[in-house]
Amino acid sequence: MDPLLYTLLALCFGLLFAQALAHKLADFPRFTGVLRGYLRGLGIRSPWAVHTLASLVVLAETLALLCCLLPVGAVPRAVAVAAPLLAYALAMAANIRRGHRLLDCGCSWGAARQAISMGLVYRNVALAIAALTMLLPVTSRALVALDVLSILAATSVAALGYSVVNATLALNHSLAEE
Repeated sequence: MDPLLYTLLALCFGLLFAQALAHKLADFPRFTGVLRGYLRGLGIRSPWAVHTLASLVVLAETLALLCCLLPVGAVPRAVAVAAPLLAYALAMAANIRRGHRLLDCGCSWGAARQAISMGLVYRNVALAIAALTMLLPVTSRALVALDVLSILAATSVAALGYSVVNATLALNHSLAEE
């Protein structure tokens, strides 16, 4: 893998987890409420479990963010990013399978609520697969100024693309419900 692509992936995932953490920490009670909904859908009702898991999610996302920003190996970086994404996909899929489709996904970053859907499950699995590509060997070449500009431009395009995918999934899901 070219170091430009590797750096782009690490930066994009770092931004994703920074935004997710900011959202959770800005309104921790709302986040724990969303998490409570997921756990109730799985038959877990203990307030202790909700608060413990909420703290673990924040810890996992902090670890993912740090692994994206600091010089760590490819394995810890890829695993730290992919693991929470796969856990979220699994939690959504398990709740959907049990018929709990009206849960807030918790991924709208404080905007309008968005119900869980298989589209969000597939999105998270696709993101986890993208994260796992950081396990591929990186060719050794120095990044040059044009690479840095390319990374910044591609990060902007990726952020816009992520927002468009989320908006499309939210719209498709709301139309399917009507």
